[in-house]
Amino acid sequence: MQGSQVVSSQIASKKGDEDGDYFSSNAKYNSETLEEGGKETLQGPTEEELEAPDLQRKGWDVTCLTKNPKNFAIMVGVLSSVGAVLYGLDVSLISGVLLYVVSDLSLNSSQSSLVSSGMALGAIGGGFMGIVMVEYLGRKTSILIACVLYTVGALMEALAPSFGVLISGRLVLGLGVGIEYDAIPLYISESSPKNRRGDLVALFQLMAFFGVMLGYVVDAIFANVSGSWRFMFGSSIVFSVAYFLLMLVFPESPRWLMKRGRERDAMRNWKYMRGFAPEERSEYVNMVEVVRTELEASRQRIIWLDFVRVPEIRYAVIYAILMVFLQQFSGVNSIEYYLGTLYEEIGMSKLDSVYMSLINGGCLFISTLPAVFLMDKVGRRPLVLLLAPFTVIGLAIAGASTYVKHKTGQVVAYTIGMVIYDLFWGSALGAVPIAVNSEVYPQYLRSNGMSIAVIATFVGTFTTTYTFSRMVHSMTKLGTLLGFYGGVTFLGWALCIFFMPETKDLTLEQIRQVFLKGPFGIAKENKRVLSMQLSSVKNKFKSLFSKSS
Repeated sequence: MQGSQVVSSQIASKKGDEDGDYFSSNAKYNSETLEEGGKETLQGPTEEELEAPDLQRKGWDVTCLTKNPKNFAIMVGVLSSVGAVLYGLDVSLISGVLLYVVSDLSLNSSQSSLVSSGMALGAIGGGFMGIVMVEYLGRKTSILIACVLYTVGALMEALAPSFGVLISGRLVLGLGVGIEYDAIPLYISESSPKNRRGDLVALFQLMAFFGVMLGYVVDAIFANVSGSWRFMFGSSIVFSVAYFLLMLVFPESPRWLMKRGRERDAMRNWKYMRGFAPEERSEYVNMVEVVRTELEASRQRIIWLDFVRVPEIRYAVIYAILMVFLQQFSGVNSIEYYLGTLYEEIGMSKLDSVYMSLINGGCLFISTLPAVFLMDKVGRRPLVLLLAPFTVIGLAIAGASTYVKHKTGQVVAYTIGMVIYDLFWGSALGAVPIAVNSEVYPQYLRSNGMSIAVIATFVGTFTTTYTFSRMVHSMTKLGTLLGFYGGVTFLGWALCIFFMPETKDLTLEQIRQVFLKGPFGIAKENKRVLSMQLSSVKNKFKSLFSKSS
């Protein structure tokens, strides 16, 4: 039996082994052990082949900075994650900008809402552009184009003489953010070892919140400068240009090269980005076989329909979009975009509102740090289940602050609520949905799936930011923060208990097997695992009390 046939038969066996553990090695792709008459059908490149002239570096790139590919894989994740700073900057810069631009350009409430949500509206378009660009131009090229769009948009914002130019700049900048948000997590996910992939994608979210914190710092620096909002917008150009220059010397994703039929280029980049030690060799062999099989199976048909007609892919996309929905409708963007305005409404000055926003930016950054170190140790599922309920508590306190009569008490209560919310949101609802969307799709649909996630993300961002002021006016702050955002978060958390699978320690090619179980198979497995964990905790308590007695 040929290797591709073995993989195909494994994929086609969808509902087999219902009572098996989908976390076990038996449920994984096994192309590295495919045999025909006792002989491996695919072994990967030999040492002699790796020394071929066409498998040597072409010019200078950042792979020269380390001789150990394992160290380079970490460097790829760390440095490419810096691109998320651009998105984070915009989220928080607008909080300070709105305090000044409304009066300077005489904006009405609808125009103000469009300025705050304009980036998200543009990013929806960027998500649609990413469907073509990330797939056909590559991950790296798409990131470079995103940087150019971001720079042009930021320049238009900073020099805007009117609302029309300003909103145009917001839309152009949003296009760059949407493409970037599509390409960077894919680039990191496809270039990282399986045991570090979640941590490195979480680092992307951490860098986004570093950008949020940095944006509040920039707001504070320029708050007392004439034309302050122009400098706030213009400051982001420094970061987009620097990131563009950095990405010029990064190699392309080996998985994308393999998918485009550039096998020698894929092998060369894998050699310097991952190496061919035994584990990496097995993953490379597996990747090659699965990509070939999936590409062969996807010919002569519209692959977009696989999101509907292939059961495991259908469940994967529903699950991934629901995680995005939970992330966006937990209220984070509404809160961060309008943070300065909310503090001003409580009764603080513009300058003090900017300074108070720094607290929240710092908390979001700190809250994402655990995900970078724990996502591939404890998993995606425990982070969501353990931390998400505390975000509801934070929303309740912040919403209830409205009923505190004393101004100082109201500021303190609102700040405490937001700090609690931020400290638990980052590692749970911030980092996990991005990691999930970068890894749950098969290779031939991964860029398409990520584009869907980006579109869903910024549709959520636009919807929540554009309607936030109206929601507060009609539903009150408590009704909006606790009733709506808190209610959505609690409902999403409850669904995760039953239907959220675990994908840590699986290669991108192995993850598809998780979704072969279907939602009820995953719920059954989650119930079994949860029962085992509760039983273990119960036994530990019994042992503890028996020793003390």
